Amino acid sequence: MKVKFLCAAFAALVAFSSCSNEEGVVAPGNDGVMKSVKIDIANLQKGARGTGTQKSGDVTVVKSLQVIFSDGSSTKYYGNKFNDEGGLENLTADDLIFETDAAENGQTALEKLAATTFHNLPANVEYVYVLANMDKNDEGEYIKYESQDEIDFTLNLANGGNNISNDAANLFLYGYSVLAMDGNDTEDGNVLYKASVTLNPAIARIEITGFEVTDNGTATTKWSSFTLNEIALNGYGKTATITNGAYGYTTGEQDDATSLDESNVYTWLYGVSSNADIYDNLNLTMTCTEYAGSLSIDNTETADATEVLAYHVFPTTVPSIVLSLTGVEEGVSTPLYLQTTSLLYENDDNTTEPLTTLEAGKIYRLAYKFDQSNLTETEKCVDLDVTVAQWVVVDVTPTF
Repeated sequence: MKVKFLCAAFAALVAFSSCSNEEGVVAPGNDGVMKSVKIDIANLQKGARGTGTQKSGDVTVVKSLQVIFSDGSSTKYYGNKFNDEGGLENLTADDLIFETDAAENGQTALEKLAATTFHNLPANVEYVYVLANMDKNDEGEYIKYESQDEIDFTLNLANGGNNISNDAANLFLYGYSVLAMDGNDTEDGNVLYKASVTLNPAIARIEITGFEVTDNGTATTKWSSFTLNEIALNGYGKTATITNGAYGYTTGEQDDATSLDESNVYTWLYGVSSNADIYDNLNLTMTCTEYAGSLSIDNTETADATEVLAYHVFPTTVPSIVLSLTGVEEGVSTPLYLQTTSLLYENDDNTTEPLTTLEAGKIYRLAYKFDQSNLTETEKCVDLDVTVAQWVVVDVTPTF
């Protein structure tokens, strides 16, 4: 699954561009004091200089960046840079885009940003916005958002493809910071300011690491093995928007949950089977010993050792996770299903409570654990324990 820009909001960007200062502003602010700015990424972890995925897909590799300086209006600010002769020259919007070099010994976008000091920004510049892994236009050029008010677009979940890892390494990221004084710039004599930006994706990630069945002794029917057939999310966020440079994401369209029971659950699963964002065909076998068993997703035909079942959704209500399976006992096969009623997480005081919403930039990991008795109850429902992790941005240089 890829997260991409929708074009519907682009007309608003053009409108803002037409009435803004196309050359950028390099004059002093109201008090006549220039600013120099350095930017760092607060949630950056340095990765190995090579390719390779990390287990559970909790990292995103930054391949391109764009910086936007703002005073809270639609005015464009670019600042200055020192040239090779030691003189200052005006930056342009293109100079505020950083891209990872293709060559093995080249610099990454994050390394280029870390090595850059932005000079002679006016005093009224107070904010820094950073976009990562931006979309490109039909000509293959990055779509530039040159002022705060131009940041106005919708993110969309794209269907299609076999996306067990759901393209975690290539997600669009967005962050914002207020400038904080950080000493003096010895190069140009200005006051030096620092912006510490946390880059977050617009989506929340649900990861299923495996399956487990127990036997508490109360089931009226028990099965010695299971074929895990299909799994899907019921009710999820489909879009999110960023409007006028607002920090964070506003949830847009949602696919409402369908009320499911034995009369419609299999028809519903067939209906969502073409949506790779929220559905997987499993075809996995879980064998039980004394009616209990477990199955890790690792090293199965569904995913290799670096992957889990994972789904990206825009944060809204917590989806129900629907599992269809076939129970086998003494050669008799029985179609079965389960759906989650809640995802439970543990508080600092060791109490548990159900999640009520998902948050952007968070990863929710769980094992799909159920008891034999859950399959024979009238309402085929389970509560699952979940752990919550924060997304990590990793700086990795590709090798060829």
